[in-house]
Parts: sequence; C-alpha cells; structure tokens
Amino acid sequence: MKFLWWGKKRWQLAPYYSHFILVPGNQFGDESPWITNAATLLSNGQKSVTILINGERSLAKILN
Repeated sequence: MKFLWWGKKRWQLAPYYSHFILVPGNQFGDESPWITNAATLLSNGQKSVTILINGERSLAKILN
C-alpha cells in the first residue's frame, strides 16, 4: 500500500495508480494550472490535451 503522510495525518493512495502529483492549494480549482503544466511537461514536446469535466466556468477561464 502507498500512503501520503502530512504531519500526523495519513491518507491511503489508490493502489491502481503508479504515480501521483501533489500540488499546493486550498481552494477548489487551485490544481487546474498544475494539471495543464504537468501534462505539457510529461508530454515531452508532443501535443497534450486536458479534459475538464464538471468544472466551473471560472476553471474554464484559467485553462484558456
């Protein structure tokens, strides 16, 4: 099992994922720019696509 430890708190990470990207933020949507930047970096110069599902209009503005 994989766990994320933060101070005295512990969360079990889903066993079917091989990698995790932890990003800063404490409001809904703070992760959005990190998701697109990670996809661009991991695509290694190839085109990448970010799909937004059930997002708010404010998130769509961030991603544009």
